[in-house]
Amino acid sequence: MAILRSLLLPFLAIIAVCLWIVLGVWFGLSRTVLNDDFVLDFLDRHGFYVMVTDSIHEIASDAVRANLSVADRQTVVEILSSVISEEWVRGEVERNAADVLAFLRGEEDSFRVLLDFREPKSRLKSELTRGYPRRVAERIEPHLAEIPETMDLSSHWGMGDVSWMREYSRYRPYLPFAAALLAVMVLISFVLSGIAGGMKWTGSTALIPGILLIVGFTVGISVGIRAI
Repeated sequence: MAILRSLLLPFLAIIAVCLWIVLGVWFGLSRTVLNDDFVLDFLDRHGFYVMVTDSIHEIASDAVRANLSVADRQTVVEILSSVISEEWVRGEVERNAADVLAFLRGEEDSFRVLLDFREPKSRLKSELTRGYPRRVAERIEPHLAEIPETMDLSSHWGMGDVSWMREYSRYRPYLPFAAALLAVMVLISFVLSGIAGGMKWTGSTALIPGILLIVGFTVGISVGIRAI
């Protein structure tokens, strides 16, 4: 038994370390960047919606204000701020979140974050007609057509190279097998080394992968914050 233990357990330990890493990476991804609640909360906490809202105001204002007076330009800015709000941007991003996550999981080959301006443009006209003098509305309303019907944020979504994540996601069906294999190895360690020895073997094989994963995900989240 002692010879079998000394030969088998080190070999199993190498495999166990690899399995801990594989399972740990998947657990971390499924709780962070592949989890829609985490992603949306992350974007909210780090000012993504505010940044996008400000960018939309700037783009839409530039499209509309080209041939307007200073006073009318200010009016356009006021109307845009009241209609295209941070909450509207949040709703549009949440509507597109499923497509982005499907792309990251390798389920789709591409994704689009498409903001639909048709409803806000209609509200812009109503707000302009209702809240401002008729002559002001007549000067500004023709220029609202310069605002695009949609805006694709996909090219501005700073993901970097996520091909590794997409490839990793393709192996999800095999993860239960990896977990079962690891459980069998842990059971073997308890059989060969007893309860105390099995706990020591399990803890030692999980320690280094655990440290590496904590450091890796901490760095990854920091990089994500800087990318935003």
